[in-house]
Amino acid sequence: MRDGDEQAAAGARTRWFQNADNIARFLGTINPFWSEAEWRTMLHEHLRLLGNEIAFRLEGDYVQNVAVSDEIERQALAMADMMTDGIARQFPSLFMP
Repeated sequence: MRDGDEQAAAGARTRWFQNADNIARFLGTINPFWSEAEWRTMLHEHLRLLGNEIAFRLEGDYVQNVAVSDEIERQALAMADMMTDGIARQFPSLFMP
């Protein structure tokens, strides 16, 4: 994106989302309380926000860049909550007194 090479950026974006799909598939298999579809949705949203953040930064629109950074933080915390909930439900004896 920085160099204006749309073809390279599109290829990288495709690989980025394929990697997210692979991660979602993996996470969906290791914990019965995690859904591959939910992880895919969350990871794709995270990448969409990151892409927007990068675009705003490259355009020099720092107000929007910071606004999207705030969204990314909220979204990342939601992913952390989903992960924590799944772990606690999978191993309740480790988290419940």
